[in-house]
This record gives sequence, structure tokens and C-alpha cells, in this order.
Amino acid sequence: DADHIQVKRGLHGLARAQEVITAARYYTFFTLDVSDILDYQALAGGVTGPLLERKYGLAFDALEQLSDHIQSLKGDRRFDLELSIDEHPPEVETVDCLTSAEELAYVLSEVRRRGLPVTHVAPNFGVEKGTDYRCPDGLIGLEQRIRALAPVADEYGVMLDFHSGDDLSAVTRRASLTTCASRP
Repeated sequence: DADHIQVKRGLHGLARAQEVITAARYYTFFTLDVSDILDYQALAGGVTGPLLERKYGLAFDALEQLSDHIQSLKGDRRFDLELSIDEHPPEVETVDCLTSAEELAYVLSEVRRRGLPVTHVAPNFGVEKGTDYRCPDGLIGLEQRIRALAPVADEYGVMLDFHSGDDLSAVTRRASLTTCASRP
């Protein structure tokens, strides 16, 4: 599992991600985290098509290049590819970049349009490393978010992943699992 290969901002961000992929070429599961190169300011005015294009422009270009690189290394051998958009840079608050159903639908439609071999997606549910769920909407908001995002992932045939769950309380984990298990 080549977990959380980060594409960082700056001159060498993409090149470093390619180096990590090359080192992990015998693995079968690759997680590409493009969170750092998303344009979070783009959605300050709301979720619309052109703003989503701006937010994800660099990320899709990087995802395309990196998935091509993986494919070149793997040849005809199968692999899983996860797109991670669940984290954010320190200057952006978690509650300011939660993934909406509209945003996830845009992301997955663009993945499909570009023919990218994404099999898993990790949106921003509001879960953070090192702490229990603390968004102001509480567990009800988390449950509503899961219920909104899961059918979108299903529609596009990708698995919805949760990251950073190690620090969640038993109550939060139970709410997440129950929500996933109880959806139609």
C-alpha cells in the first residue's frame, strides 16, 4: 500500500510524488493526496462549475500525470488508485473545506471524463488527525454528510474511504459505521 503520496505545492512537488511512486512500483494500492494543491479560495463564493474547475485544475493535471506514471510502471498489472482530498493546508480550517455532494459529483465526473483509473475516493468529511470529530454540526452533520456522499461514490462505481479515523471516539466511529450500514 503506497499510502498518502502527497503532491505538494512548489517546484518539486510533482517530481517528488513521482519518485515515491517509482520506489513503490511493486505495490498494488496507491493513494494520491492532492489536498495541498487545491485552490481553496476558489469556492469562497459557493460551489459552481467554473469555481470547481479552478479549485481542482492543478490537482487533475497532477492526478493525470501520476496515474500515467503508475500505469507505465505497472504495465498490464492491475492496481487500485485512491484520490485523497480529505486534508487541507494549515491556513484553511476543516469546516471551510468540507466536501459537498455537488463537489464530489464534479470530481468523479471529471475523473470519468478524463478516463482516470480511480477506484477509491477520500473526501473531506470533517475528520481530522489527532482529534475526535469537532465540526459545529456535530455527529448529525457528519451522518448527513456521509448519507449525501455515499450515493455519489456509488453512482460512479468508486469506494468511499474515510481517512484519519484512528483518533475518533467510539461514539463517532459507531455513528459513521451505522450511517454507512443503514443507507439504502
